[in-house]
Amino acid sequence: MIDKWIDIKETNFICGNNQFKIKGFGLGTFLNIEHFMLKIPGIEQNIRKTFKEIYGSEIAEKFWENFEKCFFNENDAIFLKQLGVNTIRLPFNYHHLYDDENDIFLEKGFKSIDRVIDICEENEIYVILDLHTAPGGQNPDWHSDNLTGESLFWHYGIFQKKIIELWELIAKKYKDKAVILGYDILNEPVIEHRKISGKIVNDFYKKVISAIRKYDKNHIIFLEGDFYANDTTKFDPPEDHKIAYSIHFYPFFYVEKNLGRYKKMTKNERIDFLKTSLKNTSLDDIRNRLNRPVWCGETGVPYRTNYIKLLEILLDETLEVFERENISWSIWTYKDANSMGIAFPQSDSLWTKLTQKLTRKWNFLKEFADSENKAKKYIRKICKEIHPDIELIRKVKFKLLSIKDLILIEKLKYELNQISPFEIVKYADSFKIENCNIWHNLLKIIKKWL
Repeated sequence: MIDKWIDIKETNFICGNNQFKIKGFGLGTFLNIEHFMLKIPGIEQNIRKTFKEIYGSEIAEKFWENFEKCFFNENDAIFLKQLGVNTIRLPFNYHHLYDDENDIFLEKGFKSIDRVIDICEENEIYVILDLHTAPGGQNPDWHSDNLTGESLFWHYGIFQKKIIELWELIAKKYKDKAVILGYDILNEPVIEHRKISGKIVNDFYKKVISAIRKYDKNHIIFLEGDFYANDTTKFDPPEDHKIAYSIHFYPFFYVEKNLGRYKKMTKNERIDFLKTSLKNTSLDDIRNRLNRPVWCGETGVPYRTNYIKLLEILLDETLEVFERENISWSIWTYKDANSMGIAFPQSDSLWTKLTQKLTRKWNFLKEFADSENKAKKYIRKICKEIHPDIELIRKVKFKLLSIKDLILIEKLKYELNQISPFEIVKYADSFKIENCNIWHNLLKIIKKWL
C-alpha cells in the first residue's frame, strides 16, 4: 500500500526527505482510444458508436469491458513493477465520466479508473490522472476525440465550465488517496491564435486549481504548457505550493524526415541536438521563472523495423539527457497495436489480422506527416490569390483529417460486419500481456534508466 504523499521543493519532487523522480509509462489508447495506436480508423467516440451500431449495446459493452481487463490488469502491474516503474500516467476521455446528451456526470465511469488505481496501489505504483480529452476538443487532433478538427473547447464557456466541475468532482472523490501522485489537468491544449492563447489557457487553469483546492490540498496539480504542452511563457507564477509543469518531447517522432541526418551524427552531436530541442520547450521557463519541477509526461519513439536499432539509441540518449537535466519522465506508451508500445499483440493474433485489413490503404502517420502540404494545395485550389498563414494552413489540415476520419469509419463498419458478435469479444484477448510480443531491446534501455 502507498501512504507517502509526493511533495514539491523548488525544482524537485520529494518523497519523505528524499528526491523523487517520476519514471514510468503512459497507458495510451486505453481509456482514450487513438486510432493509429490501435490501428483502427476513427476517433474514440465514433469507434465506440460503430461497435454499438454493429453489435448492439450489450455486446459492445462486453467487448470494451474485456478490452479494458485485457489491456491492463494485475499481470501488467506486476510486469511494470518488476521493471522498476514507480508511476503510471492514466489518460482518460471525459466521455467516461460525463454524459453530454443528458448533461449528467457518470458515477459508473469511475469504475474503470478505480480498477487501475486499486491494482497500482496493490503493487505500489503511483498514478497520475490525465484528462486527455475535453468537450469540443482542447486541441484539433485525433487524440482529443475531436470531431471537427478545431479546438472548440476554447470557444464555449459551457465546455470549460463542465471540465472545471469534473475536476472538482474528481478532487472530492480522491482527495485522501496517496496512491494518486497528482492531476494532469488537460492534455496538450492548443489555441491557434498564438498571441492570446497562453493567457486563455492560464486563466482556465486558475479556475480549475481553485475548484480542486476547495476539497483537495494534498495532490500535485500538473499544468501542461500551451501549444502541445510546450509553452508556459504566458502563465502566471504559481501561488499554490503543489503546482508542477509537464512538457511533451518527441524530437524523433517523424524519424523518416531526418533519418540520414541522425545516422551521420556522433553521440555527442545527438546529445547537443537533444539539449537544443529541449530549449524549444518551456524547460528553462519552468525552472528559472516558475521555479518548479519538470515532468516530461510523454516521450517515445515509433516502432519502425527498418531502422529499429537507431530508434533504440535515440530513446536511450533522450533518457540520458533527462537524467542529466533532472527531468522526470513517462514513456508513451506501454501497450498498443505495434505503433509505439513496448508490448503489442502477436502477428497471428485476431487483432493483428483485423488491423492488417484496415491498414492496407491507410497509414495515418505517413498521411499526417504530409498533411500540411495537402492543406496548402487545397487552399491554392480554392483560392490562388491568397497567401495563407500557418494558422489557416493548420486549420484546413485538421479539418481535412477529420473529414477523412468520418469516411474511414465506414471501412471499420465493413470489417466488423464480417465478424460475429460471439467472436468479436475474443479479439480483445490479443492485448493480454501474456499474449503480447515485447520490444525487448527498448525495454532493456528503459530499465537501465528506471
